[in-house]
Amino acid sequence: MRRTCNVAFFAVLLIGGIFWLRRSFNQNTRMSPAVAASSRPIVALLDTGIDMAADSRFAESVMGDAADHIDTSGHGTALAKVVLDECPKCRILPIRVTESGGALRPSDLSAGLRRALDARASVVNISNGIVHEGPTPEDERTFEEAARESVPVVIAAGRGVPNPFRPLELSRLFPQRLKSVVVVGAASADGTLDPQSNFGPELDVAVTAEGGSSFAAARLSAWIAKRGHVRYGNAKVIKSGPSEYRWVSDPQFTSSTPE
Repeated sequence: MRRTCNVAFFAVLLIGGIFWLRRSFNQNTRMSPAVAASSRPIVALLDTGIDMAADSRFAESVMGDAADHIDTSGHGTALAKVVLDECPKCRILPIRVTESGGALRPSDLSAGLRRALDARASVVNISNGIVHEGPTPEDERTFEEAARESVPVVIAAGRGVPNPFRPLELSRLFPQRLKSVVVVGAASADGTLDPQSNFGPELDVAVTAEGGSSFAAARLSAWIAKRGHVRYGNAKVIKSGPSEYRWVSDPQFTSSTPE
Protein backbone atom coordinates (compact mmCIF):
# COMPACT_ATOMS: atom_id res chain seq x y z
CA MET A 1 0.00 0.00 0.00
CA ARG A 2 2.80 2.39 0.98
CA ARG A 3 4.69 1.55 -2.23
CA THR A 4 1.60 2.31 -4.31
CA CYS A 5 1.22 5.67 -2.56
CA ASN A 6 4.88 6.50 -3.18
CA VAL A 7 4.58 5.67 -6.87
CA ALA A 8 1.46 7.81 -7.17
CA PHE A 9 3.16 10.66 -5.31
CA PHE A 10 6.20 10.62 -7.59
CA ALA A 11 3.99 10.41 -10.69
CA VAL A 12 2.12 13.52 -9.60
CA LEU A 13 5.43 15.25 -8.83
CA LEU A 14 6.82 14.32 -12.25
CA ILE A 15 3.75 15.58 -14.11
CA GLY A 16 3.80 18.80 -12.09
CA GLY A 17 7.49 19.29 -12.89
CA ILE A 18 6.93 18.85 -16.62
CA PHE A 19 4.04 21.34 -16.52
CA TRP A 20 6.18 23.87 -14.64
CA LEU A 21 9.08 23.52 -17.09
CA ARG A 22 6.82 23.98 -20.11
CA ARG A 23 5.18 27.03 -18.54
CA SER A 24 8.55 28.51 -17.60
CA PHE A 25 9.89 27.94 -21.12
CA ASN A 26 6.90 29.62 -22.75
CA GLN A 27 7.12 32.59 -20.39
CA ASN A 28 10.84 33.04 -20.96
CA THR A 29 10.62 32.82 -24.76
CA ARG A 30 7.16 34.43 -25.02
CA MET A 31 6.55 32.28 -28.09
CA SER A 32 2.92 31.87 -29.04
CA PRO A 33 1.58 28.33 -29.62
CA ALA A 34 0.74 29.34 -33.19
CA VAL A 35 4.38 30.18 -33.88
CA ALA A 36 5.72 27.10 -32.14
CA ALA A 37 3.43 24.82 -34.13
CA SER A 38 4.06 26.43 -37.49
CA SER A 39 6.86 25.70 -39.93
CA ARG A 40 5.72 28.48 -42.26
CA PRO A 41 8.00 31.53 -42.47
CA ILE A 42 6.88 34.50 -40.40
CA VAL A 43 7.20 38.08 -41.59
CA ALA A 44 6.86 40.60 -38.77
CA LEU A 45 5.51 43.96 -39.93
CA LEU A 46 6.40 46.79 -37.53
CA ASP A 47 3.88 49.23 -38.88
CA THR A 48 0.33 50.56 -38.36
CA GLY A 49 -1.30 47.21 -37.62
CA ILE A 50 -3.61 45.29 -39.91
CA ASP A 51 -7.29 45.37 -40.82
CA MET A 52 -8.39 41.76 -40.63
CA ALA A 53 -11.47 42.42 -42.76
CA ALA A 54 -9.49 43.82 -45.68
CA ASP A 55 -8.40 40.51 -47.23
CA SER A 56 -9.81 36.99 -46.97
CA ARG A 57 -6.27 35.58 -46.74
CA PHE A 58 -5.68 37.31 -43.41
CA ALA A 59 -7.93 34.95 -41.46
CA GLU A 60 -5.57 32.06 -42.17
CA SER A 61 -2.26 33.90 -42.46
CA VAL A 62 -2.29 36.63 -39.79
CA MET A 63 -1.24 35.87 -36.23
CA GLY A 64 -0.62 37.94 -33.10
CA ASP A 65 -2.72 39.93 -30.65
CA ALA A 66 -6.09 41.58 -31.23
CA ALA A 67 -4.55 44.95 -30.35
CA ASP A 68 -2.43 44.69 -33.50
CA HIS A 69 -5.41 43.73 -35.67
CA ILE A 70 -6.40 47.41 -35.99
CA ASP A 71 -5.24 49.68 -38.78
CA THR A 72 -6.69 53.18 -39.02
CA SER A 73 -4.35 54.30 -41.82
CA GLY A 74 -4.29 51.19 -44.00
CA HIS A 75 -0.52 51.23 -44.48
CA GLY A 76 0.29 48.03 -42.62
CA THR A 77 -2.65 46.29 -44.27
CA ALA A 78 -1.35 47.21 -47.73
CA LEU A 79 2.11 45.87 -46.89
CA ALA A 80 0.63 42.61 -45.62
CA LYS A 81 -1.10 42.13 -48.98
CA VAL A 82 2.21 42.68 -50.78
CA VAL A 83 3.91 40.06 -48.61
CA LEU A 84 1.21 37.47 -49.26
CA ASP A 85 1.24 38.23 -52.99
CA GLU A 86 4.96 37.43 -53.04
CA CYS A 87 4.90 34.62 -50.48
CA PRO A 88 1.48 32.95 -50.11
CA LYS A 89 2.84 30.45 -47.58
CA CYS A 90 4.12 33.21 -45.28
CA ARG A 91 2.44 34.13 -42.04
CA ILE A 92 2.11 37.78 -41.02
CA LEU A 93 2.88 39.01 -37.52
CA PRO A 94 1.60 42.61 -37.32
CA ILE A 95 3.19 44.67 -34.58
CA ARG A 96 1.51 48.05 -34.26
CA VAL A 97 4.18 50.65 -33.47
CA THR A 98 2.39 53.72 -34.87
CA GLU A 99 -1.01 54.82 -36.11
CA SER A 100 0.11 56.75 -39.16
CA GLY A 101 3.90 56.81 -39.16
CA GLY A 102 4.29 59.86 -36.91
CA ALA A 103 5.14 60.32 -33.23
CA LEU A 104 7.47 57.33 -33.37
CA ARG A 105 10.41 56.90 -30.99
CA PRO A 106 13.47 54.64 -31.30
CA SER A 107 12.23 52.73 -28.25
CA ASP A 108 8.99 51.93 -30.10
CA LEU A 109 10.96 50.25 -32.88
CA SER A 110 13.30 48.39 -30.55
CA ALA A 111 10.36 47.17 -28.44
CA GLY A 112 8.58 46.01 -31.60
CA LEU A 113 11.73 44.25 -32.78
CA ARG A 114 12.01 42.54 -29.38
CA ARG A 115 8.48 41.19 -29.78
CA ALA A 116 9.32 39.94 -33.27
CA LEU A 117 12.44 38.15 -32.05
CA ASP A 118 10.56 36.57 -29.15
CA ALA A 119 7.95 35.32 -31.63
CA ARG A 120 10.67 33.70 -33.75
CA ALA A 121 10.00 35.85 -36.82
CA SER A 122 11.87 34.79 -39.96
CA VAL A 123 12.17 38.37 -41.25
CA VAL A 124 11.36 41.75 -39.70
CA ASN A 125 10.05 44.55 -41.92
CA ILE A 126 10.18 48.25 -40.90
CA SER A 127 8.93 51.20 -42.95
CA ASN A 128 9.86 54.08 -40.64
CA GLY A 129 12.95 56.09 -39.89
CA ILE A 130 13.62 58.55 -37.09
CA VAL A 131 15.81 61.62 -37.38
CA HIS A 132 14.99 63.94 -34.48
CA GLU A 133 15.53 61.59 -31.54
CA GLY A 134 18.60 59.46 -31.04
CA PRO A 135 18.38 55.82 -29.91
CA THR A 136 19.70 54.61 -26.60
CA PRO A 137 22.44 51.94 -26.48
CA GLU A 138 19.71 49.49 -25.45
CA ASP A 139 17.72 50.31 -28.59
CA GLU A 140 20.75 49.59 -30.78
CA ARG A 141 21.56 46.38 -28.91
CA THR A 142 18.18 44.95 -29.89
CA PHE A 143 19.11 45.35 -33.56
CA GLU A 144 22.53 43.81 -32.88
CA GLU A 145 20.79 40.85 -31.28
CA ALA A 146 18.69 40.35 -34.41
CA ALA A 147 21.91 40.20 -36.44
CA ARG A 148 23.46 37.67 -34.04
CA GLU A 149 20.36 35.50 -34.35
CA SER A 150 20.52 35.79 -38.17
CA VAL A 151 17.11 37.44 -38.40
CA PRO A 152 17.18 39.87 -41.35
CA VAL A 153 15.76 43.31 -40.53
CA VAL A 154 14.57 44.89 -43.80
CA ILE A 155 13.99 48.65 -43.71
CA ALA A 156 12.55 51.03 -46.29
CA ALA A 157 14.87 53.87 -47.29
CA GLY A 158 11.90 56.26 -47.23
CA ARG A 159 11.41 59.74 -48.63
CA GLY A 160 12.63 62.51 -46.38
CA VAL A 161 11.77 62.92 -42.71
CA PRO A 162 9.50 64.74 -42.12
CA ASN A 163 9.31 66.37 -45.58
CA PRO A 164 8.96 63.67 -48.28
CA PHE A 165 10.06 66.17 -50.95
CA ARG A 166 13.45 66.71 -49.31
CA PRO A 167 15.46 63.48 -49.34
CA LEU A 168 17.91 62.95 -46.50
CA GLU A 169 21.19 61.13 -46.08
CA LEU A 170 20.41 57.68 -44.70
CA SER A 171 23.26 58.19 -42.22
CA ARG A 172 20.96 60.63 -40.39
CA LEU A 173 18.17 58.10 -39.92
CA PHE A 174 17.65 55.43 -37.28
CA PRO A 175 17.62 52.50 -37.82
CA GLN A 176 18.64 52.88 -41.50
CA ARG A 177 22.16 53.95 -40.54
CA LEU A 178 22.89 50.68 -38.70
CA LYS A 179 25.22 48.29 -40.50
CA SER A 180 23.25 45.23 -39.42
CA VAL A 181 20.07 46.07 -41.37
CA VAL A 182 19.09 45.78 -45.06
CA VAL A 183 18.04 49.17 -46.45
CA VAL A 184 15.73 49.04 -49.47
CA GLY A 185 14.97 51.69 -52.07
CA ALA A 186 12.27 51.63 -54.75
CA ALA A 187 13.15 51.42 -58.43
CA SER A 188 11.15 51.66 -61.62
CA ALA A 189 11.01 48.78 -64.10
CA ASP A 190 14.05 50.13 -65.96
CA GLY A 191 16.15 50.12 -62.77
CA THR A 192 16.01 53.85 -62.06
CA LEU A 193 16.03 54.68 -58.36
CA ASP A 194 13.16 56.81 -57.03
CA PRO A 195 14.60 60.36 -57.27
CA GLN A 196 12.89 61.35 -54.01
CA SER A 197 14.40 58.45 -52.06
CA ASN A 198 16.65 59.01 -49.09
CA PHE A 199 20.17 58.30 -50.25
CA GLY A 200 23.69 57.27 -49.31
CA PRO A 201 26.02 54.29 -49.12
CA GLU A 202 23.76 52.71 -46.50
CA LEU A 203 21.36 51.76 -49.32
CA ASP A 204 21.77 48.02 -49.93
CA VAL A 205 19.25 47.11 -52.58
CA ALA A 206 16.64 48.58 -54.92
CA VAL A 207 13.47 46.64 -55.65
CA THR A 208 10.98 47.33 -58.40
CA ALA A 209 7.73 48.32 -56.71
CA GLU A 210 4.84 50.70 -57.14
CA GLY A 211 4.11 52.94 -54.18
CA GLY A 212 7.60 53.63 -52.87
CA SER A 213 10.24 51.97 -50.74
CA SER A 214 7.78 50.67 -48.11
CA PHE A 215 6.30 48.37 -50.74
CA ALA A 216 9.76 47.56 -52.11
CA ALA A 217 10.88 46.52 -48.61
CA ALA A 218 7.77 44.39 -48.16
CA ARG A 219 8.50 42.58 -51.43
CA LEU A 220 12.09 41.89 -50.38
CA SER A 221 10.99 40.72 -46.92
CA ALA A 222 8.70 38.18 -48.56
CA TRP A 223 11.45 37.10 -50.95
CA ILE A 224 13.87 36.47 -48.08
CA ALA A 225 11.23 34.65 -46.01
CA LYS A 226 10.34 32.43 -48.96
CA ARG A 227 13.97 31.37 -49.47
CA GLY A 228 15.19 31.35 -45.90
CA HIS A 229 18.23 33.53 -46.46
CA VAL A 230 19.42 36.93 -47.60
CA ARG A 231 22.10 37.20 -50.25
CA TYR A 232 24.51 40.09 -49.90
CA GLY A 233 26.73 41.40 -52.67
CA ASN A 234 27.24 44.59 -54.62
CA ALA A 235 25.91 45.14 -58.12
CA LYS A 236 23.87 41.94 -58.35
CA VAL A 237 20.51 41.39 -59.95
CA ILE A 238 18.41 38.60 -58.47
CA LYS A 239 15.34 37.48 -60.38
CA SER A 240 12.42 35.41 -59.15
CA GLY A 241 9.49 35.21 -61.51
CA PRO A 242 8.28 38.72 -62.31
CA SER A 243 10.25 40.28 -59.45
CA GLU A 244 13.66 41.90 -59.77
CA TYR A 245 15.93 42.73 -56.86
CA ARG A 246 19.07 44.72 -57.48
CA TRP A 247 21.88 44.83 -54.94
CA VAL A 248 23.76 48.07 -55.38
CA SER A 249 27.22 49.43 -54.68
CA ASP A 250 26.01 53.03 -54.90
CA PRO A 251 22.60 54.73 -55.10
CA GLN A 252 22.92 55.54 -58.81
CA PHE A 253 23.88 51.99 -59.93
CA THR A 254 26.93 53.32 -61.75
CA SER A 255 28.82 50.05 -61.33
CA SER A 256 25.90 47.63 -61.55
CA THR A 257 26.04 44.79 -64.04
CA PRO A 258 23.38 42.09 -64.44
CA GLU A 259 24.15 38.59 -63.26
